[in-house]
Amino acid sequence: MPMARRLRARWRVGGKWRRWTEYTWKKGGCMNIMLSSKTVELTEQVKQFFREKLARLQKFPSLGVRNVEVVVDRVKRKGRNTSDATVEVITEVKGRRFAFKEIGANLYQAFFRVYSKVEEKFRREDGERKRR
Repeated sequence: MPMARRLRARWRVGGKWRRWTEYTWKKGGCMNIMLSSKTVELTEQVKQFFREKLARLQKFPSLGVRNVEVVVDRVKRKGRNTSDATVEVITEVKGRRFAFKEIGANLYQAFFRVYSKVEEKFRREDGERKRR
């Protein structure tokens, strides 16, 4: 029973063993969003979670680009194991749309990899404008 095995998966966090839940958990100061085994449409609650995380990041200029809104539209997962899960994240930044594919153990991890790519792209564009 692969489902039962997945629900029994436990991870060591903050010196204690914790169980993953189906979608979210928060222990030891970190939060993860787990993907389901099929293509999922993100609920408004999950989108709001990402908006809040991004808003917190934007308070610290060294951690992110200011005035960037990232909208997560669609997530796909391929493969049985989380290690080979492919996550496709479509984002909208300053009115322009980008599509990135990332391999990550969970949606949260893939999202921040995408965010760092977007941040790098805008830093590069800002640098080119300053040189001109």
